[in-house]
Amino acid sequence: MSQRIVASMDEKINRGARPVAPTDSSSMQPHRPAKSDGPGAAKDEAFDLLGAMMVAARAAGLVALGLELGLYRVMAGRGPLTSVEVADKAGLHERWVREWLYAQSAAGVVSYAGDARFEVSDEVAALLADESSLLYMGGTSPRSRTS
Repeated sequence: MSQRIVASMDEKINRGARPVAPTDSSSMQPHRPAKSDGPGAAKDEAFDLLGAMMVAARAAGLVALGLELGLYRVMAGRGPLTSVEVADKAGLHERWVREWLYAQSAAGVVSYAGDARFEVSDEVAALLADESSLLYMGGTSPRSRTS
């Protein structure tokens, strides 16, 4: 019985998409294991979908906060910065900026450069920091227009 439980746990852990090493240079498609048609399959899929939605909603809120406070703009093109440096440039309290940076890093929006330093990539800067970019997704806010 314990082997069945372990096999079941392994199946749940390995259910997500995993990249497969390409055999040629044409493409790299994610490998998705076959879904179970068992009694819990629909519940598992609903849980996965809603869980991903909750994570995305929280990350979106933090992106909106970063846009409103101009955090992406103060980080863009400056290389790796500490939370103290970002807070000083933005005129904000370091403690809250540090929490925001770690959350953005966990979401993959801001890169962690090691040694408590964070960086906004050029790609993210084009989307969230550079209002003149055709790719800019941030809209405008009263604060962003005055800085």
